[in-house]
Amino acid sequence: MGQPDEPAANETGGSQETAPQPPSEAPDQAADEGESTAPIPVRWRGSAAVSPPTASRRRWRLFDRETTEELPETDEEPWPPPPPPRPPDAPVTAPYPPPPQPLAWNPPRPPAAYPPMPWPQQPVVFYPPALRPRRRRWPWVLATFVLITVLCCGCCLAWLRPYAEQYPATAALPPQAAGLAKRDDATAAATAKTLEVMVRSRYWLAEDTFAAVYAEPETGRRQVIIFGAALLLLDPEKDLRIRFTELAGEMNLTDIRAVDAGPAGGHQRCAEGRRDGEPVAVCGWADHGSIAIGIFSERTVEESAELLRQLRAEIITRG
Repeated sequence: MGQPDEPAANETGGSQETAPQPPSEAPDQAADEGESTAPIPVRWRGSAAVSPPTASRRRWRLFDRETTEELPETDEEPWPPPPPPRPPDAPVTAPYPPPPQPLAWNPPRPPAAYPPMPWPQQPVVFYPPALRPRRRRWPWVLATFVLITVLCCGCCLAWLRPYAEQYPATAALPPQAAGLAKRDDATAAATAKTLEVMVRSRYWLAEDTFAAVYAEPETGRRQVIIFGAALLLLDPEKDLRIRFTELAGEMNLTDIRAVDAGPAGGHQRCAEGRRDGEPVAVCGWADHGSIAIGIFSERTVEESAELLRQLRAEIITRG
């Protein structure tokens, strides 16, 4: 570590030594040519330029100067040595495939030239398509509407016709009806009163209620007890069936069947039963304007059905 101290001592002592200069061939060349003998600086041939000295590195002034020796010049080029020869027993490898050939550029083809269309000898006349005549639909629509209206009105009239023919109706008990006379004795009057109250309790919206006892005028036998009401019935057949169901338990009715109601229309039913131990025939009618039940003594079912139709025609008045 003594080399750095020597320059410092030289600086303090006053003696100053110059750094060695690299050899130069310029004086000999200048002397030969008869020119100036001034020293010519040698061109730097190192690997990198040396930075100028700085204030912090004054102590290393000896090493700051260009002390790099000149590299020897050779004619050999710095190339790597050739590869060794291929051994004779080395396996033969497949050669690399040739590189792909560049695609040949095909210029675009011009559009095909179509032959010119021949000019027509005669002018072409275009006719508009024939228009189909419009069919009139309103007659069919009107006919369909009229047909539907007639059908609806016909169905409504057929459904309302029985109501219009049978309702309203009024009931009146004549003193003589179907060859029978109305009895006015106390027993007949009490029976009629009881039956009329029962009918009113069942049909409290009835317009008329009636009850009476009829018998033969000469003998007073073969009595007929009839009771009923005049009112609007929407389902007369159901009401008549309910009345027979109620009487079936009281009078032991059997052989309940429907019979012809006659020209008055509606529904009529008859059955066989017993009242106070005696055989009787029970018949009744019902329509949209009235309903009634008749109890016949000493008569068959057929006779009772015919007699009931006669009594109905004389008691009930329609309109």
